Amino acid sequence: MELAGVSNLEAGLVLLTHPMRGYFFRRDGALGSYTIWHDRAQPTVGTIQEASYPLLQRLGLLDDADQRDIHSVLLQRYIDFTIYLPPSRVKAESPG
Repeated sequence: MELAGVSNLEAGLVLLTHPMRGYFFRRDGALGSYTIWHDRAQPTVGTIQEASYPLLQRLGLLDDADQRDIHSVLLQRYIDFTIYLPPSRVKAESPG
């Protein structure tokens, strides 16, 4: 299995399947963060026949051309996630 745009398969899997921190906008508009953990993923490669992401299009994050140029399709049957709560507020760093 190979992944385009990365030096090797391991680097690609770490990039795509092993995030350790997630970010979101809180209800008060501030940036929040949470951490996760899961065992190493053992994905298999899939193929796309057709893709459609109406919500991402409505938000202006994706156009039709993006939907025809899918980077990779990795399928994972099942994996346990641990999400460490509560999430925290991300504090802006002041310029030095």
